[in-house]
Amino acid sequence: MNKKKVLIKVFIFLFCHVFYAQVEKEKEPLIDVIQQLEVKFKCNFSFADKNIENIFVTLPTKLTTLQEIVNYLEAQTPLKFTLLDANLITISVKNNFISICGYLIDFDTEEVIQNVTIHSGNKSTLSDEQGYFELHNLSKSDMISFRHISYKSVQYLASQFSETKCNNHYLIPKVEQISEIVIRNYLTKGIRKTITGSFDIDYKDFEILPELIEPDVLQTLQYSLHA
Repeated sequence: MNKKKVLIKVFIFLFCHVFYAQVEKEKEPLIDVIQQLEVKFKCNFSFADKNIENIFVTLPTKLTTLQEIVNYLEAQTPLKFTLLDANLITISVKNNFISICGYLIDFDTEEVIQNVTIHSGNKSTLSDEQGYFELHNLSKSDMISFRHISYKSVQYLASQFSETKCNNHYLIPKVEQISEIVIRNYLTKGIRKTITGSFDIDYKDFEILPELIEPDVLQTLQYSLHA
């Protein structure tokens, strides 16, 4: 029983090996395929030799029209095939650049944000009055930064943006923290008012307030609070 299993596995292995070897043998250099297509469809392909070197393809027999074949070749190779007319097709290397776009929105108020600087490498733009922006010819690995004096700066990879839709992107308002402010000598020497509205009183440092004859502590404090 075990011998039968071994024989079956060996047979399957040899069959797959022969099958894939045959498929590989059926692949032809792209330049040969192009020459065949030019004869068959009476058309011309325009290309740089270096762009199609070392590219091998196999054309399925079910493809019958030039358009079908061109679409197949474009899907199977790193090349872009462009039909300029019925008889002329240009071949170029696919570029992997993308374009991004979107609308910038305030996270708290949901209002649009204009004049945000969107920057990547040597490319930059500003969001318009609708909060809209777009950048072109970006690599998916490019880092996009968003900067505005009133918002926290953020960065995203270009690959994180949709290539087909202009979505909303939210920025968080920047809140500046300042240190405590103390108003010294509030009304008179010895009384200070803090940023919270409370009073800091130094009884040893009181001076006479206007309209008072003596530096009475309670009278000075009452005058300060009413004032």
